[in-house]
Amino acid sequence: MPTLSRPLGVLTLALLARPGLAQPTGMLIVLDKADNDARFIDMPSGALRATCAAGRGPHEAAVSPNRLFGVAANYEDPTASTLTVLNLGCLTDPFPTIDLGESKAPHGLAFVPGSGLLAATCEQSGQLVLVDVAKGEVVARIATGAKQSHMVAVTPDGSRAFTGNIADGTVSAIDLRERKLLKIIPTGRGSEGIDVTPDGKEVWVCNRAADTLSVIDADSLAVIDTVPCKGFPIPCKATTDGARILVSCATAGEVAVLDTPSRKEIARIKVLDRAASSDLGPIGILSTPDGKSAFVANSSRNEVVVLDLASLAVTQRVETGNVPDGLACVPGVPAQTPALSPAAR
Repeated sequence: MPTLSRPLGVLTLALLARPGLAQPTGMLIVLDKADNDARFIDMPSGALRATCAAGRGPHEAAVSPNRLFGVAANYEDPTASTLTVLNLGCLTDPFPTIDLGESKAPHGLAFVPGSGLLAATCEQSGQLVLVDVAKGEVVARIATGAKQSHMVAVTPDGSRAFTGNIADGTVSAIDLRERKLLKIIPTGRGSEGIDVTPDGKEVWVCNRAADTLSVIDADSLAVIDTVPCKGFPIPCKATTDGARILVSCATAGEVAVLDTPSRKEIARIKVLDRAASSDLGPIGILSTPDGKSAFVANSSRNEVVVLDLASLAVTQRVETGNVPDGLACVPGVPAQTPALSPAAR
């Protein structure tokens, strides 16, 4: 992935919105893969609150449900085996990293509702690991049965996880309570991005090499629809109300917006004026907790684009570091600094 040369002094914010358009609030975490850092950005002002080291090659980010800490997956090479724990009580002072030991190349991250555990794909090892972040411990390693398990999504009740397996073009369905593989589901070439709808009924999968999206019934684990989606669909994200699915189409320079019930594409939002052959973006995508806005990481342009989901318009462009990708939201202000165990420290 290219890294563009661009001044990265004071973070700049371009306000493009008409008055009345939604502006997200809270704090945005952006992982800059090439700079090995995490940026904490105040929204809607776009002011840079802090930057801290986030380990080598931080790719995906997640925030704990209690908003006390964030996590970045260090996906530098096949031998990588660490998670960086971000201290949301003191942004410039991250906690010690968590060593995953035999589980290599962590990438996709999702906290498991009701358990306090973090689910992380470990691509090189073909595993989904469950981590107690506060204790800094791996509590389970579950084989995905597939190659290049890259992204993960978890059902709202915390009972199941699903991994997108790029090399195999499949999805692994995992029982998180029994901690075992349930089924490997063929979807399409290059299955990567994945999300579960807020009602827990459907799993949407981006088959990037096939230019399609697969829709899986989360109970029966059967593919119930295949939807065309041109432009190298990489990640997808359901809006908070579940009404829409947002898809970053990297080579098209667009975000596709689909109506969830009908599974029809209803709009394309251009986030790159012109995608050069060397460009790869947008990639990371995230819906805000209130469902009114979305963030998109334009990786090769070193910016995060903010979308208003009512008007389907670009409202802001926020400058980042080099090659932003992983995004996470922190609504409000963290209540206190979390207490980690001596082992984690």
